[in-house]
Amino acid sequence: MPAFLRDALRRRAEHPIYGCTFIDESFYQVTARWQEKRHGWTVCPDWVLFLPGIASGIHTILRALTEPSGNIVILGPASRKVIQAATDTGRKVHFCNLFSDRGGWRIDFNRLKQCIAGSGLLILVNPHTPTGKVFTKRELGEIGALCRQSETGILSIESGSDLVLPVNTMFPAASVSEDLAEITATMVSPGAAFYIEGLHTAAAIVPNPALKNKIQAQADKDRTAMHNIFGLTAYLAAWQKGAEHVERLRGALLRNLDLALKKLEGFRCAPIVPQAGGLLWLDCNGCGSIRRAGRYFMKGDPPREEYPDLKGLFPVDLARPSEKLAADLDRYVKILSPKNREDDEN
Repeated sequence: MPAFLRDALRRRAEHPIYGCTFIDESFYQVTARWQEKRHGWTVCPDWVLFLPGIASGIHTILRALTEPSGNIVILGPASRKVIQAATDTGRKVHFCNLFSDRGGWRIDFNRLKQCIAGSGLLILVNPHTPTGKVFTKRELGEIGALCRQSETGILSIESGSDLVLPVNTMFPAASVSEDLAEITATMVSPGAAFYIEGLHTAAAIVPNPALKNKIQAQADKDRTAMHNIFGLTAYLAAWQKGAEHVERLRGALLRNLDLALKKLEGFRCAPIVPQAGGLLWLDCNGCGSIRRAGRYFMKGDPPREEYPDLKGLFPVDLARPSEKLAADLDRYVKILSPKNREDDEN
């Protein structure tokens, strides 16, 4: 956590009263200003509403915008947090997973069209987690056109938008067109970039008043419209003073990515270069090392256990000190080197 955030929380902790409080206009204004400055999306503060974290927010929005027996599509692969939040609502959840192709990730639009037919909502994580894909404006436009055609709403989870690597541009889904904005509820939070996800504070940005009113009514019904004073303090401080921290973090992730790619030159498991986030995936399919990679990476490795759908793909965590990353990469290469292939054959 950045020092300025610790200072803000310390000052709040020193206040003698920890009673109930309210969300004033600064929450809505700070959220709108951050989106415009960071992503070029002009947001009206009236579009913003409070939610107590991403997971509970997903649950509330799904209950607000879909029928209990309805269908939901997730553009996967997805984390267990997203899957659990969706399945806990009792809705039928279907998956349309991205696929790796030539060192990147692609959308199967034909399959997506089939999946969203008759579905009430598409869950889109933008930029995509865990793949690190940044969707282009054209891709988002195509997704929106399919959803409009099938009368399917969109929940765009954009809590990782501050972790887009330099040289890549992230487009908020609702910023692409007025048509997309009309059917999209966007979730944002400084949690991932500022290490404050445990304080459970997020926002939904919903340009369509009818959709916003439904979400607000469901949040009131679920009693999830209440916040905690430390979460609100950290949220405001992060997006009022955190621009330099975000740039330092993005630069560090890019340097670690460059380090990893140099260490992995000529490596049998091909790297899939991310455009956002802190995970570099190694594609070990067809390289004769899947069994050994599985034994090595699956031993208590949180990212791999979190995303079980990525068959034959194994993660390198870029969000750590470069010295530790370099040491681990040297170990990866040694363990999965050709001279150890006989282990796979035994």
